[in-house]
Amino acid sequence: VLTKEGFRTGSVSLSNDPHVLIGTTRLSPPVNYLNEKRGATRLNNEKNHILLSTIKDLNNSTKMPLKSGLFAETWSEKLYTSIEQGATLYSILEHSRVTTAFPESSSLGRQLEMTSRMIKARQRRETQRDVFFVTLNGFDTHADDGTVLSAKFTEVNNAIQSFVTEMTRQNVWNNVVLIEASDFGRTLTPNNNGGTDHGWGGNYFLIGGGVKGGRILGRYPSDLTDNGEQSIKRGRVLPSTSWQTVWNGVGEWFGITTDAELDEVLPDRDEFNDLMNREDLFV
Repeated sequence: VLTKEGFRTGSVSLSNDPHVLIGTTRLSPPVNYLNEKRGATRLNNEKNHILLSTIKDLNNSTKMPLKSGLFAETWSEKLYTSIEQGATLYSILEHSRVTTAFPESSSLGRQLEMTSRMIKARQRRETQRDVFFVTLNGFDTHADDGTVLSAKFTEVNNAIQSFVTEMTRQNVWNNVVLIEASDFGRTLTPNNNGGTDHGWGGNYFLIGGGVKGGRILGRYPSDLTDNGEQSIKRGRVLPSTSWQTVWNGVGEWFGITTDAELDEVLPDRDEFNDLMNREDLFV
């Protein structure tokens, strides 16, 4: 949608292959996949220039007069384009460094540091809107007395603290939003191993320099026991707020403003009558 509106957009994953970044075929920009430690991978260097030359030859051989067909041409074109893009991004990141110390032993810290470098290089990358995807695993605590969860919370806090500091130093914190999400919540009551099992409703956070912070939105359960109206037993609660509700306001902030555009981005939003708008979430 933003691309159709004339914005130069970028999609970057520091983790895996998330569906959330996949846009419209032949319209949306390709997703850039970065390594949290190395960033972009450059194939064109002294050790493998022969391999690159061979790839060029193979790419050219799929075209006329030795036409190999649509699939072969598309594969070759995508391969060579990705190599060129990787080399360009590698060069850009080499000249984009942060001034904030991020926790090196933390995967999330390394991902947010690379995200910060990409944001700092946005002008050289020629992007006006970027979406970054980072992840942190290890919360599936079926057997945990709280030690693992406490360590994870500390890791999240330290990584985000460094990210906020760097964004502030870059003078872009007011233009950045960080949204935390999960596949599912956890049960409020422990299992036989002293840990928690898969739940449903949970707490999530949204932060940014322009966010109306310090508030809890949604409807907190009035009764956390199995007798509560939102309870579905065994410490699992029904969510009170849909993701469509939250993303509606974030989408407006991001530049998606018309109902038609929002319907395209959030196909199920008309199923909910408590949609948040930009004014609900941002100053």
